[in-house]
Amino acid sequence: TDAVRTLDTAGALLLERTIRRLRRNGTEVLVGQLPTRHRALLELVAGDLTAGAATVPLNAAERLGKATIAALQQAFELLAFVGQCTLQALPLLARPYRIRWRQVAIELRRAGVAALPIVGLLIFLVGIVIAYQGGAPLQQYGAVIFIVELISMTILREMAPLITAIIVAGRTGSSYAAEIGTMQITEEIDALRTMGITPFEMLVLPKLLALLVAMPLLTVFADVMGLLGGMV
Repeated sequence: TDAVRTLDTAGALLLERTIRRLRRNGTEVLVGQLPTRHRALLELVAGDLTAGAATVPLNAAERLGKATIAALQQAFELLAFVGQCTLQALPLLARPYRIRWRQVAIELRRAGVAALPIVGLLIFLVGIVIAYQGGAPLQQYGAVIFIVELISMTILREMAPLITAIIVAGRTGSSYAAEIGTMQITEEIDALRTMGITPFEMLVLPKLLALLVAMPLLTVFADVMGLLGGMV
């Protein structure tokens, strides 16, 4: 043991498993001669192994119940968030001068203008695919003229709003989650509360207002690009 200068978690895990295997075979193993720092790491790994071994795998019914409870908790938290946003937004909307319009403009550029290229490219390709895939079957029945109705109804009613929502949820939503999560870890949100600024007023309301403006405009832009793709 004197030759061991450093010990990481992987080495401690391997050593602990070896010690347990030897003890199960009846071999006496003493770890008292290990350095204190190595013993502490070994005890930490041993505790994790014991906790993992004590975990009983859940059956199908238990997993279903656990997933159901988690889904209900998420639904309740979403409902609570919507209610909290409503209660805090109404006084600010009654006094618009308190809203941080500069921050709203910044969020509008991030959520709207910056999303135009990816939204336009995807829905343009979707319009091409719909026209290409729908034109061949319609041609067999001599109804190629109805490709116009197929593209317009599919793009305007379904695909453009759906693609826009998916892109905004995946691109903008994930960036919001990462930003707020990082601020939570670095205690910036607590600093805002200390300065008397509510996180809702600084972080939530500008993003909500920006999305309320950006989503309809992005959908109209997606409608145009989808129809152009179908025309091509």
